[in-house]
Amino acid sequence: MNGTAGMGKTHLFCDLALKRQKAGLPTVLLMGQRFVQPAEPWTQALQQLDLAQWSAGDFVGALECVAQAANARVLVMIDALNEGAGRAIWPDHMSAFLKLIARSPWIAVAVSVRSSYEELVLPASVIATATRVTK
Repeated sequence: MNGTAGMGKTHLFCDLALKRQKAGLPTVLLMGQRFVQPAEPWTQALQQLDLAQWSAGDFVGALECVAQAANARVLVMIDALNEGAGRAIWPDHMSAFLKLIARSPWIAVAVSVRSSYEELVLPASVIATATRVTK
């Protein structure tokens, strides 16, 4: 999802996460401003979730198990890719991040980014293949 500043992207992601949680649907919401190191994002994502001792592969496997138990896809959302160290992280790491998650049909990903940063933060290959929504 892209949109200009102040259009409600963060509120939409937070509202969606809350509604999914209330409905018993597995959901992970990560905040872009908490990705502060210009390094691969899995370590930072796991730190946000207090799972720093886990590997990315183990985490994706656990998400898949949770999804199967709930008989519903897990939605992993990352809000505001342009915040924090996003411009240093996502251009080089988004494709690999998505590739690991794409191994499981039980996991979906949604991201938000400010429109003016979209091409600076996301690789062209991701932009070309993603379903895009403008808020």
